[in-house]
Amino acid sequence: MADAVVVSADPVEAVADLILADGRGSGDGNRKRVGLLGGEALAARWARRLAQRLGDRIELVEADELSWGLRTIKSPAERTLLRASGALGARAMEIAMSAAVPGASEAEVAGALAAEVVGQGGALYDVVLSAGPWAHTLAPSGGAAGVAGYTTRQLGAGELLRIDAYGSLGGYLFDFARSGVVGRPPNASQRELLDAVRDSVQAGIGALRPGVTLGAVADRCEAALASSSYTRRHGTPASALGGAWGHGLGLGFEPPWIDVGSEVVVEEGMCFAIERRIGTPGIGGAQYEDSVLVGSGGAELLTPAPADYHSEP
Repeated sequence: MADAVVVSADPVEAVADLILADGRGSGDGNRKRVGLLGGEALAARWARRLAQRLGDRIELVEADELSWGLRTIKSPAERTLLRASGALGARAMEIAMSAAVPGASEAEVAGALAAEVVGQGGALYDVVLSAGPWAHTLAPSGGAAGVAGYTTRQLGAGELLRIDAYGSLGGYLFDFARSGVVGRPPNASQRELLDAVRDSVQAGIGALRPGVTLGAVADRCEAALASSSYTRRHGTPASALGGAWGHGLGLGFEPPWIDVGSEVVVEEGMCFAIERRIGTPGIGGAQYEDSVLVGSGGAELLTPAPADYHSEP
């Protein structure tokens, strides 16, 4: 993916030599300005040494905002990595949901997901899980598990369970969520909740194609949620993402955001995580999220886990 690779026992010296030899940069006179990406990861002693080596000829300017634009459209190689990462995440979610039986602990379910991701060479960034009385929250405080997003509490039959997992393979992320009912079919109230989050996210995925704005995608999500039987019965649920319906995805959680009113135009090669999490105390909570890659004709699903994890009554 690089035009050239330089191997050096002294990376600071090598970078300084390349910058000085390149001759490019903006500015007047003998002093040039060169953009620096990822400066927060540069050790202070390296930064000082680099500045000394460049002297008065070069000024390094923090320019992380440029990298977001460069990373928005994924290359063919990046798309391959995103597909592989999403497939791994989907397999791990299926294994975790299969482990979510009455009597199993939240930690055991999270562990099943983690084992698959790590066992296949991926990196798990986090898995947050809530169920039963806490299903309307992002995750419990941890209890005996400390600050983890799950506890050692055993799952009960009929409880709502939601899992939000994100990790990477080859440096590229999967980020998605699924919900279900433990050990039995959902009741009518649970069914309404599960349908509302799934259908609203899938409406946005269906609208995602080159040429539309992210605001239009968010509008489709909002309309689907507003027309759901859950919303008609309980009112419009508050957003857990400040009104956003998702975000860019790649080497990390990236711009742009899928916001109502956004004028960002969707282009082929963009990658997004589209999501919504809602909940009602007394009923529980549910979350649905998928990672998708924009192709010429629409959205390609990167996280092909089943849409539902429960049996119909």
